[in-house]
Amino acid sequence: MKELLTSFIAIMVVVPFLSFFFIFTLAKAVFKRKGRRAFHVAVNGSTMFFIFAVHVLLQAIFHRSYIVELLIFFIVTFMIGIVLYWKKTGDVSLPRTFKLYWKVQFLLFTTAYMGLLIYGIIHRVMVVFSS
Repeated sequence: MKELLTSFIAIMVVVPFLSFFFIFTLAKAVFKRKGRRAFHVAVNGSTMFFIFAVHVLLQAIFHRSYIVELLIFFIVTFMIGIVLYWKKTGDVSLPRTFKLYWKVQFLLFTTAYMGLLIYGIIHRVMVVFSS
């Protein structure tokens, strides 16, 4: 059972679009056809999988861990989000700011995942054909 769960999580990290689809389908069944709410649950639930997938792709392509850089990126983008939210509303609401931050992270890391995936495929093909 432990190996099955580990394999399932590994697949969700390597192919995070599957995690998004799985969470969306599960949420849609739970919320009885409320697609908008299920979509938001899937975005919130799959963001971590996209973050891990980007980290795995960065390691696979560049043969180096980028954990420190990713942590700095998270901190800086959260601080920028707080400042922008404060400028817009004049008040800081950490729960609301974090919700917006998490959705922006989903967009950024989904885009980064797709870009790194395309770059990695092209890079690997060029390495294979150049040798």
